[in-house]
Amino acid sequence: MAEKGVHAVVAFGTFQGWQNVFYLSNHWDLVSCYLVFFLHDEPVLFTGLYPHLASARDNAVVRDIRVGGTKSVELLVELLEERGLARRPLGLIEPDSYRLPGIPHRDMTHLQEARSQAELVPCTRMLEAIRRIKSDEEIAILRTCAALTDDCLSRVFECVRPGLTDKDLAHQIASSPGDTVAVLVGSTSMSQPRVPAPAIRPLGREIEAGDVVLIELSKGGAGYAGQVHGMVTLGPATDCYLEMTGLANDAYRAVVGALRPGCSPYEAVKAASMISRAGYTVANPLIHGFGMGIEPGLHVGIPGAAAYWPPADFTFPRGATLTIEPNPCNKEMTIGATAGGLALVTANGCKELQKLAGHDLVQKRV
Repeated sequence: MAEKGVHAVVAFGTFQGWQNVFYLSNHWDLVSCYLVFFLHDEPVLFTGLYPHLASARDNAVVRDIRVGGTKSVELLVELLEERGLARRPLGLIEPDSYRLPGIPHRDMTHLQEARSQAELVPCTRMLEAIRRIKSDEEIAILRTCAALTDDCLSRVFECVRPGLTDKDLAHQIASSPGDTVAVLVGSTSMSQPRVPAPAIRPLGREIEAGDVVLIELSKGGAGYAGQVHGMVTLGPATDCYLEMTGLANDAYRAVVGALRPGCSPYEAVKAASMISRAGYTVANPLIHGFGMGIEPGLHVGIPGAAAYWPPADFTFPRGATLTIEPNPCNKEMTIGATAGGLALVTANGCKELQKLAGHDLVQKRV
């Protein structure tokens, strides 16, 4: 903040874009909120929902918590005037620079009109850069989250059987120990495949002999989570799925071997080039930041996957946690495989945090 010349920043958080405010305050608002964070004074949190004011006070590390609701911007402008900062530059932290940039138009208009003679300074990427480098305390939490995530995947593998639905497996994930952060389940016939990757909205489709189930899940706590990918077949796997799963696992291990501090996205993609050479594309990113939910700024795809290519101009920093999730699939998005999980970039290279990441395809007898 001192380097940017701001004495206060305003961080906006929503139920979906909660990470930046949560990191600074330990508050996750059920609607939306504004945190005013001062360089030389105590922060003030304007929460959006009055019925949960007591819970916010129990959880937040911020001591001054006020109800803002639809008047949050008006109240924070008054606060800045009270503290002599009405004409000073004000930093602005959005919910997420990648998926949820900006704040609501009405609020932004009000803020600009009320502070017409004061500059708004973008500070989102500043905070996200700080969040990207995990402390020892965060890494310890993430190791616990990774263990919960591995345990959950093992439970799902054990319970997969004909007659269950994708939603049943999703419920198994939700009922396993730990906070549930991500539940993606997709099943399909191996002979007539229709699913390229784990599905964000599991269906009520009944699983049968001859099916394959693709799974991505995250369990955790304290705002953090692990992440792991896995696949299980009901009956012997077809040659195509054996090939694609082997390709996904080989790409995962190659990327783990290549990642180190200072590594560029292009070096990581080169390590996973066997996917393109085999004639496949990807539905999911090859790599993305992960820890306190999906973390922006570190998304990497492969050439031809427009959503994540080309990558931003960056190198992987020491202390970053990533999900490495190779997902070779055909261009028609009807068949695919998934592998990988949470990893940590250390001074000595990339350290896997998920024990079940990159495992062999599980084939169950039916």
